[in-house]
Amino acid sequence: MRRVITRFDRDNLVKNQPLLDLLHAFADEKGATPAQVSLAWMLHKKPFNCPDLPGSRRLERIEENLGAADIDLTDEEFGRIEAELAKIEIHGNRTDEDIAKLRDLH
Repeated sequence: MRRVITRFDRDNLVKNQPLLDLLHAFADEKGATPAQVSLAWMLHKKPFNCPDLPGSRRLERIEENLGAADIDLTDEEFGRIEAELAKIEIHGNRTDEDIAKLRDLH
């Protein structure tokens, strides 16, 4: 999948580092992993949401992802994350059209 989604291009990975830095900082604060913070943020934003869980082929990733349910983001923490996200420009795309290209990569 990373071959067709331009967010994973080498240059875009470098440019998107501030997002990872933000996730790591909040993960350190919460005693969690960046993936758990990301999922907790999504669930706080839209509690009816059912995020597509990446990395669900290995048991330890499933357990890590499930641990996001134990991460309680306060409204203040959520607001801080939102404010910091608003300052970050995401480089590259991840569209349905890009993912559809996977069918052509045989």
